[in-house]
Amino acid sequence: MTQPTERSVLKRLLDHYDQLGIVRERLAGESTDAGETRRLRAQSKRKIEAIGRDLRELPVQSALGDLSQRYKLNKFQFVLLLALLRRRLTSDNPYLRGRELLGVLYDSSYDILRGSSFLEPTATLQSAGLVVPDLRDDEDDDDLLETPFKISDRVFRLVRNTFLAHRKLQLPGSRGRARAYRNNLAHVLDMRRLSLLYRKRAAKIFQFDYWDDIGLGTAESVTALNQQIRRFRDRIDASLELTPKVGNFPLSGLVKEYNLEEEEVVVLITLLFQEMLEGGAFLDAVDLLKLVSSSEEDLLRRRTFFGKRSTLVKFNLVALEEMVNDKELTAEIYMPNWVVDRILGKDGRRAIDADVRLDFHDYLRNLDSSSDFFEDLDAS
Repeated sequence: MTQPTERSVLKRLLDHYDQLGIVRERLAGESTDAGETRRLRAQSKRKIEAIGRDLRELPVQSALGDLSQRYKLNKFQFVLLLALLRRRLTSDNPYLRGRELLGVLYDSSYDILRGSSFLEPTATLQSAGLVVPDLRDDEDDDDLLETPFKISDRVFRLVRNTFLAHRKLQLPGSRGRARAYRNNLAHVLDMRRLSLLYRKRAAKIFQFDYWDDIGLGTAESVTALNQQIRRFRDRIDASLELTPKVGNFPLSGLVKEYNLEEEEVVVLITLLFQEMLEGGAFLDAVDLLKLVSSSEEDLLRRRTFFGKRSTLVKFNLVALEEMVNDKELTAEIYMPNWVVDRILGKDGRRAIDADVRLDFHDYLRNLDSSSDFFEDLDAS
């Protein structure tokens, strides 16, 4: 018997929710008589049960299946996620108030009161970062029914990635033998790919929520990921050796000038693409420290990675803000504009030509489709 794919199960879940929404709208109408109300409530219950059945069919090795298994989501919690997903897809305002969310599931006052426990800060949906409350609306900050909630960006990325077309990305160094880099951008993109391997490893070692869109559903062990990192690092080094005048590349020049270690370059590249892809320049220092640590012991050894005497901070390659009690790991980190310009070659001495810019935008559009790259790396 053919196993259902993640995409096919997700389609069924979304279809069931859309039908559930129609039923709930009819129930909210004022013209339904007692018999019609009973029939619609029975339909609503059947749709929720169908969502529960399909939830169990999500492949365990898929991103959403792993998410469901990891947090032991039940059918009611998943309906709330589907409600917020639909809201984000169909409205400029991604938020629904707690009362609106619970109204998708429940009719009686008792059930709404009981179901509100799903929205508590200590309950799974909030504590795991699957839904996010709008804390700016603080007039009734203790009233869960009045609190607006939205689906987290992380979960939305997982759902979106299910529908991305997985086509091969023919980028320098991603397949076969090492080749000389055509330009600085090719080097930057390969370092981005290396940073994705770091993200997968961090998600595995630390069960790290921020990088879950890369790490969930990954079958590799930490040992296998370390082997992939070494293999791809060797490929980058070989490509650099084959590249004439590689010292003229902006990224290579920056690395040489400040004698940067690989982990430091990974941090800079991660911050660069955080700004390019997410529209936000800041990441937590402790999250970046987890990113470059190969184990919990390594995490402790690197505790001064963002200290005042570290290369990144000493030379203003990164900046720290919002520290608590002068503790670096409580800070938020961003990369100054001059470093972005140095990495991309926009420092007044080198400009990226039109063809390179087109390549870069094409890469950004297809960046989330990374599974083929990791399969190629395993096969090489």
